[in-house]
Amino acid sequence: MDSIQDEGVMKEQDVMTCE
Repeated sequence: MDSIQDEGVMKEQDVMTCE
């Protein structure tokens, strides 16, 4: 599992939730 990929998905989700 790639930790970097997981972080990227979390960041993208955070942006969508923030909108």
